[in-house]
Amino acid sequence: MHSSGTENLRSLGWQTPVADAAGRRGTRLSLVMVQITLAALMTVPAWMLGGVQAQTQFWLFVVAGCATLICWGICLGRGVSIRPLPAALVPLALALVMVALQTIPLPATVHRWVSPRTQRWWQELAPSTAAVSEPADHGGYSLSLYPASTRRESYRLALAVAAFTLGAVVLAARTGFAIAGLAVAVNGAALAFFGLAQQLTWNGRLYWSVELSSGGVPFASYVNRNNAAGFLNMCLACAIALSVWGIVHASYNAERRPRGARKPSRAGRTNSMLQSGWRTASALGRNALTILARLNFATVAGLIAAACIAAGICCSLSRGGTLAMLGAATITLLAAALAGRWRRGWLGPMFVTGLAACLLTGYVGQDGRVKQRLATLLDESARHGDGRLVHWPDGVRAAEDLLPAGSGLGTYRYIYRAYQAQPYTAWFYHAENQYLQTLVEAGLAGLGLLLAALALVALACWRLLLRAPDPATYALGVAGTFALSSQAIHAGFDFGLYLPANMLLLAAICGAVCGRAAWIESPLGREADGSLRWSALLIALPPLRPLAASCCVALTGLLLLAGGEARRAAAVEAALAEIKPLDLDQPQPIEVLDRCLSRFTAGSVGAVEDVEAQLKLAQLWIHRMRVGLVDVIRRDLPEGVSAAAMWTATDTVRLHGRMQQWAAHQRTDESAALRTAPPVTENLPAAIGHLKRARRLCPLLPEIHLLLAQWTILADEHADNRVDLERVRMTAPGQPAILTRCGLLELQSGHIALACQSWRSSLALAPEQLPQILRVARPVIDLAAHIAELVPASPAWILDVAEGQFGAQADRPIRQALLVYAASLVASRPEDDAQASWLRGRIAAIQGNSRQAVAHFTRAVATRPDETAWRYDLAVALKEGGRFSEAQEQVRVCARMEPGNERYDALLREMIRIQLAPTRPLSGP
Repeated sequence: MHSSGTENLRSLGWQTPVADAAGRRGTRLSLVMVQITLAALMTVPAWMLGGVQAQTQFWLFVVAGCATLICWGICLGRGVSIRPLPAALVPLALALVMVALQTIPLPATVHRWVSPRTQRWWQELAPSTAAVSEPADHGGYSLSLYPASTRRESYRLALAVAAFTLGAVVLAARTGFAIAGLAVAVNGAALAFFGLAQQLTWNGRLYWSVELSSGGVPFASYVNRNNAAGFLNMCLACAIALSVWGIVHASYNAERRPRGARKPSRAGRTNSMLQSGWRTASALGRNALTILARLNFATVAGLIAAACIAAGICCSLSRGGTLAMLGAATITLLAAALAGRWRRGWLGPMFVTGLAACLLTGYVGQDGRVKQRLATLLDESARHGDGRLVHWPDGVRAAEDLLPAGSGLGTYRYIYRAYQAQPYTAWFYHAENQYLQTLVEAGLAGLGLLLAALALVALACWRLLLRAPDPATYALGVAGTFALSSQAIHAGFDFGLYLPANMLLLAAICGAVCGRAAWIESPLGREADGSLRWSALLIALPPLRPLAASCCVALTGLLLLAGGEARRAAAVEAALAEIKPLDLDQPQPIEVLDRCLSRFTAGSVGAVEDVEAQLKLAQLWIHRMRVGLVDVIRRDLPEGVSAAAMWTATDTVRLHGRMQQWAAHQRTDESAALRTAPPVTENLPAAIGHLKRARRLCPLLPEIHLLLAQWTILADEHADNRVDLERVRMTAPGQPAILTRCGLLELQSGHIALACQSWRSSLALAPEQLPQILRVARPVIDLAAHIAELVPASPAWILDVAEGQFGAQADRPIRQALLVYAASLVASRPEDDAQASWLRGRIAAIQGNSRQAVAHFTRAVATRPDETAWRYDLAVALKEGGRFSEAQEQVRVCARMEPGNERYDALLREMIRIQLAPTRPLSGP
């Protein structure tokens, strides 16, 4: 019985048994419980929307904390030997320390030396605060621009470190790897099958019942198909590992059997081509039969699961996921070939698995969609339309400005908007590139730790492939190589590892690989004389019991803190979910608003430091004030005004404009009456308080500063909103709608130059904002006199606006001012500049001077004859001048250069009709 208990514990990774039989049974039961728990952490969150919800994360923290406590309790128990921890744990621990330092207020001199840009952001956007709630004179600013979010990210990082450590302790053993690998492979196959079934019967909802509130292109239980493909790639690694384990195990046993002597070939025998082909075919047939004979349950189950998972990755239509799968397969095969051990025998089944995945994709009718999706990788227009390619330059600018320390984990979604150079409607919560996001949020130190961890895990994978003492270890090396390479490739196009489900799975697999490498490296880590080989320290740390104890205490404490934070965050999520259906553009009943506000003040919800929740609370109080102000403003409006008109009268901008007008005309009685109205005194202080608290939490949201600029004048008659509006421009340089509204508030405050500056920035990003700007600016300012301040210094843009927006007779002064301004911009260019000639031709054409227009267009086309748009303008100018034959020739050339262009074809048909008309006008000179 003692021998049996010893062998059981050895199979779980412990060589030294506990003292008595009861202790051995308890240890074994505890280890099995931890292994099953970790397998559940690796599989279940994927079915719960990837674990993104705070309530799910609460249970993940609790379960991981309990498993960590039990596991390390066993390790620290009497009679159990301590295995060496993997060296890859060092950069992970340093990352936790680095993130903790980002949340601590630093002295001004230290902060200026470490991260001068974040210090300037704090001073310029929230100068009266230190970090979150500290006054400036009691401490400095934190490195993170959103310390509460950075703290929450540190908890998720602790969860990943706990999964890595558990994987190194309980999954590195053969039994643990078998349990977890089989569970992950089966889970991946089930998830892929569910994704295919849902895709074929898609009704616009996840699980056919869950509404997609944030858009996205889902697959299986994931809102984002790229995240699903990333998870399935790791499941595919485990499925491949099971297959390799079975195949290599059978080959290993077969190679150990004695073989008969090979029959010598007859000397002098001529090898004909037919005989050589027959021998090759016979050898292939024998190899195929040998492989079939060696198939076992693990091999068959792994191959079937791998085929289903690979088909799921392709059918998810994730280009990054498919490329990551192909790249990981290539890297794994190369690594196995270079390692030179047991590489033969499992390549054939892997090829058959890939073929089966292709056949399954075609069977479900998705092969056409997959081909069409992958073809966009070579489509230039599709690449230009990819939002990530448009967005990444903004992240690069942010990273360059925030070096070396970054802006703090969890701040990317806020900080990149301050560097946004092009308008796009999407709000990128992540950079869609984890290396870039790490550089922005954690700086050079964070990126260095990430790369160091990847390098140490890769080294552990290589050691397993190179020195595996048994097939199970070799299969674990294959799994680690495929999983790590797939995620390293996919991280360049996605953010999947920020999801708890993906993060936990990769951390556990990497922990198992590094733990197994540390176990087999430990006895090999000494030279012949017994001295330590320092290269072994890159694989395993010394097996010190205090080190294990400190890991236990630190991880358990962090996970307990994380559980409490997640519990409060879950309450905030529930409160926000109740507010979300409300349309705050329309008046809502006071009872509904009070119920929503009470959800935030009940229990522990109000203690959560969430900037978006504080902003939403401020908007609720403002909406409640507007509902009450409808009755107050009704007396100033004539009888018969509709309810919609009265609600519009309480609009933020209208009230701001009214207060500014009263202040300009010294109408203090009206402004005082509005300020002391019960709806204002009951609601506005609470709204402004939430806005200022949101600004203390994270000063990077332009909506906060915009609302403060709009409403502080109603609370304080001496308030000056120029500082808040300047902060709006700083934090929203690439958001034209916000800049347009900022300019309107500046105009109402009497700052015409600042308003023109904001509108100019808005128009440079989105010319479609011009009608809204003209509607509010025309009654107030002389547009012709402020053209140079209002419009961007782009002659082509100015001419488009002059031709399209100011064609009416009443707009002639504005159009003439635009043309004069455009001509002044072009005047500095040399005469032989082709584009300048084209711009001068457009100015002459808009002014109706067709002769000058033809001369300038002719010079431009002669210099650059491949510009069909310029040639078309020349044809139009020739037509306007009555030179129809020449115009027809020019438009014919345009039609030949760009066949199918409707504009060119229409002008050509018009010119042909003119030429064929019996009484056509004479051509000009």
